[in-house]
Amino acid sequence: DIMDARYCETLIHEHQPNPNKRITLEADKSFDTRVLLLQNMTQDAGYLASSIALDVAKVIGRHFQADLYAETVGVVRWDAGQEMALHQDGHAVETAGRTHAAVVYLNNQEAGGEIYFPDIGTSVSPRRALMVAYDTNVLHGVRPVLAPRYTLTLWYSTDPEVSIIRFC
Repeated sequence: DIMDARYCETLIHEHQPNPNKRITLEADKSFDTRVLLLQNMTQDAGYLASSIALDVAKVIGRHFQADLYAETVGVVRWDAGQEMALHQDGHAVETAGRTHAAVVYLNNQEAGGEIYFPDIGTSVSPRRALMVAYDTNVLHGVRPVLAPRYTLTLWYSTDPEVSIIRFC
């Protein structure tokens, strides 16, 4: 596990009481009101999410032999029935700088909501504090969610100029 269960609960709680802080991603209307970005979190939750994003960057950076910088950090709520078709994370014009992605599951799922990678023939079931990381060129999707599912979704770049995390 990449993080303590208490941190998962903190981030889920941060998402729930802040409907006016969620954003709409113009590129994908399915994310309306479901995404809470780092810059819209309270100071404590933002610090927690930033710390986790930095830890994840170190872990996957070692694996992929790259220095990684957080480009987007957000808590995403998936409601029952939602899914995501096969796609790659770094191929749209606005996401072309993304090189790596990671998903940290914030709650357990009895069934459904698996991330799947057809080209490598594998899928991963959501389990609290489990991290799944991949290159943004890898084709993947999310199977239909059967109960509310929360993830900390992280996108990285090898360009330090895009980093949204700055500590003084």
